[in-house]
Amino acid sequence: MFSDSNMDSSAPVEIVRVEEAVPAGMWWKEPEQQSAWFSLTAGNHYYIELHHTNGWGSDDHAQVHLEISGSPVSEHNQARKEVQQLSITASGLVFDTTTITIENPDDDQAFQVKFTHDGGPGDDEEGGIYKGEWISTKPTASDCKNAAKGLYDDIHKTGVTATVELTDAAGATTTDYALATKIVCTIVANELMDHASARAYTITSSSTATITVMTGADNTASSLPFTGNYIINVPLPDSGVTVPTGEIDFYANAKTIEGKIWEVSPDFRYKLYVTLQDDWWWTNHERTLTLNFAGYPGNPGQWEIVTGSDEELEGPTSISFSSSTLVSYDASSLYYSPIPFDMIKTQHTNPQIVMVADNMPVACRTVDCDFVYVAEASEIASFSVSGNTAGSTLTINGADFPDSVKHIFFGNSPCSDETVTATQITCTLENDIQAGDWLP
Repeated sequence: MFSDSNMDSSAPVEIVRVEEAVPAGMWWKEPEQQSAWFSLTAGNHYYIELHHTNGWGSDDHAQVHLEISGSPVSEHNQARKEVQQLSITASGLVFDTTTITIENPDDDQAFQVKFTHDGGPGDDEEGGIYKGEWISTKPTASDCKNAAKGLYDDIHKTGVTATVELTDAAGATTTDYALATKIVCTIVANELMDHASARAYTITSSSTATITVMTGADNTASSLPFTGNYIINVPLPDSGVTVPTGEIDFYANAKTIEGKIWEVSPDFRYKLYVTLQDDWWWTNHERTLTLNFAGYPGNPGQWEIVTGSDEELEGPTSISFSSSTLVSYDASSLYYSPIPFDMIKTQHTNPQIVMVADNMPVACRTVDCDFVYVAEASEIASFSVSGNTAGSTLTINGADFPDSVKHIFFGNSPCSDETVTATQITCTLENDIQAGDWLP
């Protein structure tokens, strides 16, 4: 984003640059999302320019937020609201891993791995078979991923990360496939699993290379995924009392969590918004909640997250709970998220229509409400009509008529089949003329 101390757009200075996409409204996620403080002068206009490029993903948006320090009105409704973060994490996690080793790989050859698995989460599909894609015996990391991607995606409902390592005849790491005598694909699940991804395999190959596979059952077992419930301790406003929510399932989505909070403290209904890290509510190895008190004009106190009492959280070892404040409530500031439309005037080369109703400015429905004044050139000198019924001819005499006319009405009747010259227009009335004084 660029800015200048006046309305001159020819020399803006970059004040903010954000390289990674962030969810709409989440201005606190990355430190570089905020500019330095600027001293402004009341009554002056300031030029702001925003460049937005959408990369990949669904967050196709751009927002500019404004914070004003030193508000003359304490605890104004637009005061900066608090944002807190509650997290459940675990240390020492181990994720299911499949390795494919290719020794003495040859050119232009391929192979396929068929995995024997016991089903996905909650399944008991003994002896299930998944056929991976055919891949080159000199695979890239993307090829390695495709060899087992469906086993994890389709059967175990988790994405994977894949890497490839090449070594030469001397055992040294290389990036040259022509020198590689051994290639190892490592495929790691992104989520925890309650049983191994596969327990056996077979290989179909057109290659003379030696290919071996270590499945999830052969490698170190995955840490168990989280199961059970947690509770959020909610400080009730103006009471000094903290109450627990009902039990919240580890995989509950944001709306369910909000509902549990509102049940014990209706004061926060539609004033508190919960988001989950990257909106991935199904992530089974951590849980990070962001509490945005966007509609609550006060200090909500520090909230806490703890394990459930009826069904405690289980799964990975070394489970940790943490609570922190990302943005503190500030009664002395004004915060606009995003900048209100009526605070902004876009730069234009054409004059804009400005309206006032009851001494209040009226916002333009779009960013451009311009107009262009066109001086009247045509002039009607006289007109006549051959009758007062449908089919009568209307004749208009004058000067500087345009080459074409969009609509002609006379006596509440459309007039069509126009003949137009610079000094005369004739047309045929479609309906009878209604009584009254009329001009074409």
